[in-house]
Amino acid sequence: MLIGGMSIHPAVARPALQTLALYDLVVADTVQASWQAPYIRDELHPLDLSIDHVLRSIAASRQPVAGVLTFSEHLTMLTAAVAERLDVPSYGSRAAMTAGDKWRLHQRLQAAGCPTPPARLAIGVDETVAAAAGIGYPVVLKARARTEGRGVFLAHSASEVVAFSAAAVDHPRGGVVVEAYLPGPELTVICLTQAGHSSIVAVARTMTDFVPSATVLRQLVDAGDPARTSPPVAQAACGALSALGVRDGCSEVKLRLTPHGPVVIGVNPVAGGNLLAQTVHLASGADLVAECAAAALGLPVGRADQEYQSAVLEYVHAPATGRVRHLAVPEDLTGMPWVQQMGWLVAPEEQLIFGPKEAPAPAGYVIVTSRDPRQSLALAHRARARMRIDIEATELAA
Repeated sequence: MLIGGMSIHPAVARPALQTLALYDLVVADTVQASWQAPYIRDELHPLDLSIDHVLRSIAASRQPVAGVLTFSEHLTMLTAAVAERLDVPSYGSRAAMTAGDKWRLHQRLQAAGCPTPPARLAIGVDETVAAAAGIGYPVVLKARARTEGRGVFLAHSASEVVAFSAAAVDHPRGGVVVEAYLPGPELTVICLTQAGHSSIVAVARTMTDFVPSATVLRQLVDAGDPARTSPPVAQAACGALSALGVRDGCSEVKLRLTPHGPVVIGVNPVAGGNLLAQTVHLASGADLVAECAAAALGLPVGRADQEYQSAVLEYVHAPATGRVRHLAVPEDLTGMPWVQQMGWLVAPEEQLIFGPKEAPAPAGYVIVTSRDPRQSLALAHRARARMRIDIEATELAA
């Protein structure tokens, strides 16, 4: 069973649904399937995506459920709880809840001896400024409960802390996690956990910018990346999942590769239904969706790399809030052998809205491959530069 996902863009969700269609896939969502219908055996439409209504829909359908997963990060705790109630393999609702609360995550990892940056929880602007001064600039301000990378800011001074702290407070209990910004590359480690044992499926070199909140610009997956088989990386990533008590499922563990070794800066439960999963598949042949489905069903995973190359996922972001006037992809690019996928995640006339301190969601993307990671990065940048999005800018009301 897949919970949610019917609102995800076809370019993102279709490859994942094609894999799940090999099973008798039932979807529980408040949104009715449209283009997804050929991949789905049946649909359940609960009144809302709460555990009680989802379980009632399942009971009313009288359909046996052998496994449960989701493509939506904000539904991972619900999905884990539903799986527990159905007595099928589960990520663990407590683990999912802890991963979704950045302060609880920090406390759990620190208590388990996992390498983490110095961090404090601050309530109110004055405490946030004091915490930043105590840790030392630059610092990262993290919204305690936001998902999918939103609500993360880099501050170099007290004035920036004041400007960004209000935008980072959205947890019901309030507060901002103030964390030391450590030097070094960012690594996204994709792990599969079965019966509490975790292993690395792939690693992605993630390039993030702060404009002013964190925005992922590109991700490089190289099947030959030495970090993939690095014992310190495995110890940090798999140790973090063990500390959380993850039982079954896929995760993205965010590491900072500092001069003193890998440091854990985040953990996100995932199910492979995203563009990064497609990039991993192009680089190594690993099918993250199939592996996540196997974990959800309690089945063994047989993994063997079919490719040995690099792939880069490069995002296109809207330059401003406003109405999309025009989207363009040069025809000659789509025929290039190194361009595997490219397209838009928005449509003409669509209104794009993001606040002055918010990073825009990706509006488009391109995925390229080559044998050399440096060449892949250059080709992705070249393709990204030729994609055009024209916006009729509008100002948001104060």
